[in-house]
Parts: sequence; structure tokens; C-alpha cells
Amino acid sequence: MTERLFEHDPHLFAFTAKVLSCEETDGGFAVVLDRSAFFPDGGGQPGDTGFLGEVRVKDTRERDGQTVHLCDAPLEPGTTVAGNIDTAERLMRMREHTGEHIVSGIIYRRFGFHNVGFHMGAESVTVDVDGVLMWEELLEVQRAANEIVRRDLPVRAEYPDAEALERMEYRSKKKLTGAVRIVTVPEADVCACCGVHVTHTGEVGQILILSRETRKGGTRLELLCGEKAERYCEALAEQSRRIGAMLSVKTTQIADGAAKLAEETERRKEQIAALSKRLFAEIAEGHRGVGNVLIVEEGFSADDTRRLADAVARVCGGSCAVFSEQEGRQLFAVISETEDLRPLCARIRERLSGSGGGKADCVMGSVRASADEIRTFFEEEGWSV
Repeated sequence: MTERLFEHDPHLFAFTAKVLSCEETDGGFAVVLDRSAFFPDGGGQPGDTGFLGEVRVKDTRERDGQTVHLCDAPLEPGTTVAGNIDTAERLMRMREHTGEHIVSGIIYRRFGFHNVGFHMGAESVTVDVDGVLMWEELLEVQRAANEIVRRDLPVRAEYPDAEALERMEYRSKKKLTGAVRIVTVPEADVCACCGVHVTHTGEVGQILILSRETRKGGTRLELLCGEKAERYCEALAEQSRRIGAMLSVKTTQIADGAAKLAEETERRKEQIAALSKRLFAEIAEGHRGVGNVLIVEEGFSADDTRRLADAVARVCGGSCAVFSEQEGRQLFAVISETEDLRPLCARIRERLSGSGGGKADCVMGSVRASADEIRTFFEEEGWSV
């Protein structure tokens, strides 16, 4: 069995060891050492990466009590190698795992909810608990977690004997037997865990709960710890500063400024809608009684094309087709009070490289054709262009 050096010193990132075996496997070579500080994937924490000599360690896993290093080149059994772990990555995972313990432990102590899922991703950490927590409650948890961090309390990882373990109250996702490793964060958590953690809570840095969502009767939390939380807050502060400048308000008044802008935008939309209605009515009046009409304009949305086509179709005595260019395509709407437009829509799709459809009295879509090609098509259809 590989001696696990990280259990004695989680900050040991360089060591020497003897190569016991090396087997070719899918994606590289599986190397087993007599001792290793590399943490193998487990308990929600990914396996370490780094180097054994000059050979890259792409992942670390556990197999039958052995720590298996997945390397990109072989190593000779019996030789001694120097191991070097990717320190920044490992430290970040230690902070995140300890931060998760603090948050999960506080949730369990305050609300009685259990951690039923934990994933350490590249961007953030997700934690699933088996009860519903509202945002105000999570803010309380976040404040308490950061207080634990500020106090720089010692974090212990130990294997209590069977008698001591029997007396302990600790968190565990399943019933455990044999040697059980217990991780203790004073006043926050006591939990069975095989992962690697910091030795003092102050090393975790800031803990930030980013989001919550209700899932399967429980709650999924998204966490940031340490420098990830700091970078997020820095980016948020800069974004707030820029938005405040655009709204001409202080950063603490952005929500009020945004609400005021939203109200003004809604008023503008109502004004534009009223003006558009008057404009469409005037355009429609110019086509009263002329029969089938094609209109090609610029800058109309899909809804604009429909509303203009509807206004004209009500007075022209036939059908109205409106086309308007948007991002290299011509949006269209055709409305009629006199005929079934679906056969016409099929011909539009075929002749003008388009897509779309609808009901007998209204079809909509887009085409990849020029204004001249559109006019030629409708002239051939006998429409007024």
C-alpha cells in the first residue's frame, strides 16, 4: 500500500520515492510509488497533477489501496524519482475543500440539513444539501463561515480509535467501518473525509456563496473560496463602477438607477409603439384598395413586419407582404384576409432560399435574397411592388 504523505503534511508538495511498478494503460502509464504526496481523486476532490522527475503526472487515482499516478511517459521500476505537485492547483483545492466543510458544517448545525453531494469544478464548488435554504439564510451561513476563517482556527485530520469514534458525533454520507479519518473544524464541522485540507481556517480566505437553486427538494449552492472569491469581487466592483458611471449614480445606488432606466425604457417603448401604429396606419392608407402589395423597408423587427402587413392587409383588398433586412437576412411577414398563404410561403422558401411558415392567413420567416430578387419574385406573382 502506498504511504500517503499528504495525511501527515498536507503542505508537502515535493518528495522522493521509489517506483514500484509502471504499466501502460489507456491514455498513458500507470505508475505506483512506495510513498506519495499526490492526492488521488476522491471525496469530491480531483486528483493532483504535477511531475515525477521529468515525466508529467496528468491525474492521480486510487486502486486497491495504491496511489496510481497517470503519467505521459514510463518510469523504470526500482528507480528513485523526485515528485513535485502542481502547488497552486493543490492549494486552491485544499482551500475549497476546507471552505466546503465550514459551510456544510454550519448548515448542518443550524438547520439540520445534510450535505448529499459535492463537486469541485474548475470555476467553482457546488454543494447539494437535503433541505431548502432561502437566500437570507445562506447569507447568515456565509457570515458565520467567514467569521470562522477570520479566527484562523486549527483544522485537524486524525484517525480516532474505535472507542473514541463510537463516542463521536460526525457527519458522514454513509455508515463507515474500519479506520475512519475525521476532519474537525472547531465550532463549524466534524466530518468523515479522505480529502486534503488546510491546517488553519485563515488559509481558506474569503468564502462567497454565489448562487442557490432548489433541486429535488433540496438546495444546490455554488461557492467560491480564496483567490477565486477575491477575483470575483474585484470584477464585480469594477463592473459596478462602470455601470454606475453609465447610469450617473453611486455604485451603492445601481439598483435604483437601473430601475429608473427600466421605467424610462418602458415609457419609450410605449411611445415608439404608438408612433409605429400611426406610421403603419398612414402607410396602409396609401395602399387602400390596390390589391396585393409588397413593401420592402429597412430596420423593422419581425414583429414590426407582422404589424405593418396586418395594417395594410386590412385596407388593400388583397394580401400584404413586408420584408425588412436584419443581419444579412430579410425577415418577412405576409398577411391576407382573402386567400390561403401557405402555397405562397412554400414558393418563397424555394425561390428565395428561405425558411418559415404559419397559418392560412399569416406566414412569417426569413430569406437570403436581395431586395431586387424579392421584387422580381413578387412581380412574377402578379403583385404590386
